[in-house]
Amino acid sequence: MSLPQPHQTMRGFWGAVLNVLIWIVPITFLSGWYMEMAAWVLDERVSWPQISFMSAYPEDVRNGYLLFVAAVLTVILLSSALCGSVIGASPGKAMAGLIYVAAHGRQPSAGQHLVRALLLCGAGLMIMTPGPILGFVFGEAADVYSLLALLAGSYAACWVCFPMNNPDGLSHVNRIARVSPVVRSKRTET
Repeated sequence: MSLPQPHQTMRGFWGAVLNVLIWIVPITFLSGWYMEMAAWVLDERVSWPQISFMSAYPEDVRNGYLLFVAAVLTVILLSSALCGSVIGASPGKAMAGLIYVAAHGRQPSAGQHLVRALLLCGAGLMIMTPGPILGFVFGEAADVYSLLALLAGSYAACWVCFPMNNPDGLSHVNRIARVSPVVRSKRTET
């Protein structure tokens, strides 16, 4: 694999930003659908998450938060695994002109895209779950620790998802999945 160039890194950043913008509406609808289905199956109220400490969440909002997390993970899988297998990258990265290639410029297997997507799901879980779990379990006493867990999870997710000072220029996620981002026009087939 070749060392990603700075313009590839910037394209990757803007591709990630585009992915967030592209998937806001689908995540919202999917979360709502998950919440409606859960409310119907459980015959209980399930409400949208609120902006507050997790310790303040009543049970119906906690369930809504967990279903929101499930919707985000579903979208990550669809974006990175399914779209990656079909168009070579997630929609935002493709719009930014990037695709992922395996060794020697070959197209990555569906398995490699799936591994990458699962690793990204793990990174998302590092951000979205430790703080809320602390708040849900320990209540107000854990509010400060909940924030610290959010910061630590965000740092850890950035560390695994972005190529910060890695000698090969790849993120840990891409290295484990054995893929490399390249500019679409510079892809070489062998």
